[in-house]
Amino acid sequence: MVISPECYMEEFRNCSLQKLYRERDKIIQAIKRFENKKINKEECETFPFPDTIYKFNREEYLLRLEILIAKREQNNFVSFKVDDYTEF
Repeated sequence: MVISPECYMEEFRNCSLQKLYRERDKIIQAIKRFENKKINKEECETFPFPDTIYKFNREEYLLRLEILIAKREQNNFVSFKVDDYTEF
């Protein structure tokens, strides 16, 4: 099932970095399966079609997930560095 990118991101807004990494890896694997034509017959008979899911994964979900991960990593890095230098 394909949902809007906004609804998809809302599902992961408060998730840990580890869960975000797992979801990113899952999307990358789905993209690779499609590109390598390793889609089984049942997936080809579903709606939306695999090429639609591929497009959403590659152009919408993965991009937005990577941005969220980068922001989280940046926030963790900044808070880690500030804490390191403020405790004497």
